[in-house]
Amino acid sequence: ALLGLTSFSALADCPQALYQKWSLKSQSKQLDVDLKKARMPMTYHFTKDQKANLKSPPFLDVTSPFECNDNTITIKKTVPSYLVIKRISESQLVLEEKKANKVFYFEK
Repeated sequence: ALLGLTSFSALADCPQALYQKWSLKSQSKQLDVDLKKARMPMTYHFTKDQKANLKSPPFLDVTSPFECNDNTITIKKTVPSYLVIKRISESQLVLEEKKANKVFYFEK
């Protein structure tokens, strides 16, 4: 019973709109300042079983577990990524990568 409760609370922390496939459109160093068009195709697919699939063909296709805590998504890999949700709606996702000075603008 405890395991079920734990996974339910982890699920509850992520915004429902997160659970879909997102395509990178642009990025910047500061939120909403000097956006640059994405140079390479990149998608993030967040699923309800708490897996994040990052694809950047032909180089990258990686699936890692993730969790949400407040407005931060933690991608659990060898060196974890911490992505702060700046904005989210059904059609737009804006993430800031902590310690990297990068803001990523995704669309559905």
